[in-house]
Formats: sequence, structure tokens, C-alpha cells
Amino acid sequence: MKRLFIQLITIATCILISISINAQTKLFKDSSAARKFVLRVSKVFKNFSSNQTYLYGGIGFNKQNVNEAAYNSSFNYRLADVNNNVFKPGYFAGFRFDGLYKLKHKYSFTVGLNKLASGVKYTNSKRMDPIIGEFANFKSDNQFATLHIAAHYKHLLPFADSIKHKFYLVAGPSLDFRLSKQSIDNKVNNNYHKIFLGANVGVEFDNNSYYTLFLHYSHNINSLTATPIKTSLNTFNVGVVLKAKDLF
Repeated sequence: MKRLFIQLITIATCILISISINAQTKLFKDSSAARKFVLRVSKVFKNFSSNQTYLYGGIGFNKQNVNEAAYNSSFNYRLADVNNNVFKPGYFAGFRFDGLYKLKHKYSFTVGLNKLASGVKYTNSKRMDPIIGEFANFKSDNQFATLHIAAHYKHLLPFADSIKHKFYLVAGPSLDFRLSKQSIDNKVNNNYHKIFLGANVGVEFDNNSYYTLFLHYSHNINSLTATPIKTSLNTFNVGVVLKAKDLF
């Protein structure tokens, strides 16, 4: 699995570089050195083919699990006020590029924006009886936006009529860049990381290339928060993928 993640990250990086190079080629068309550079790098991407551009969007159901560990601060929050052990809906939208690697391996690469809203489950707490009862020193940010980048390997499943209706098992890494500022309380100790890596797995249904429905599960690999607080994010994304040329 680790090897697959590394390969998918490499593919995602290659695609980004390829897009950048194509956009900059005209700027360097009068430079022979630049042309040689572009030619050499283009050979790296010759194995990527049949790329198509899509738009995607949907709803994400999110829940954070928080372990304060040995964290202490000057802020105290009643656990009953901050603990909400449910999945809450957010939404997402963006661009997706599907293609083939070496003419046989299907992949997808997505770039989009996520607006997350989440429930929060505290796995530990402190007590101060009889006045406060159970409390926490950390209050999770339960709403924030991210720039989301993901690369998935797509494996065709042998279900139904695979000519018109295709089912895929997908898996791969994702990278989220936090766009929202931290709450004032969390900014005091700079509790949140700006970047977190995730692992994704899911299923997709392609209806004769008219549209694709998907259900993905995502879980972060590194904590959303700085040590000693450990925060994991569980997400179920339900959405649809449409060809960009069919909409414009």
C-alpha cells in the first residue's frame, strides 16, 4: 500500500509539472535551450494518455476524533458543549482529470475546494468536580475550507455489463491545504497544521460515460493538530462526476 501511495503521488506530481510545462511552452518558444528542456521532460509524460477533463461535486460527511493527551491551556470548555459524536455534512467541488498510464492503468487526478463541517468526538477528558465536571482544554475547529488534491488508481470490477455500466474500486493518497484561519483560541498556541495527508478508498459507478457516481472514504495519515493533540478526520464523500464538454 505504501508503494502504491508513492507511485500515485509521483503520477500526480508528473501531471502537475506537465500542465505547467504546456502552459509555459509558448513563453520559451524562441529559446533553443528551453525547447530542448521541454522535449526531454515531455518524454517523461509520454506514458500518460487519453486524458479527459471532468467537473465533480458532492457532499462530504465528516467527524473528527480528538485526543488531547497531555495538552494544557488557559482555556476550559465543558465537554457537553464541544463533544458532538456525529457526522456532519459539508460540500466540495472541483476539476478531475481521468486517463491511462501506459495504455492500461486507469487513474484520476482531482483538484478542488472542500468546505468541511464536522462533528467532534473527544476520546479523553479531564474532570473538575463539582463545579465544572468533565471539560477539555482544546476546542476543535469544526468548520474550515481546504484546497484538495488527490490521485486515485482505478481498478475495474467484473460486475454487470462492463461495456455500458462500469464499477471501479479506487484508492490513493490526497493532500489538503488548509485555507481557513484558526479560531482565535487555537491561534494562541497555533494548534492546527496547514497541510495534512490522507488515504482514500472507494467505489465508482460509470453509467455509459454519461456520468459517474462515487462513494469515497478518507482518513488523514498525519494529525490535523500539533503535538501533543492528536486529531483524525473521517470523511465519507458522495458525489457525481460530469464531462466538462457536456456542460459548456
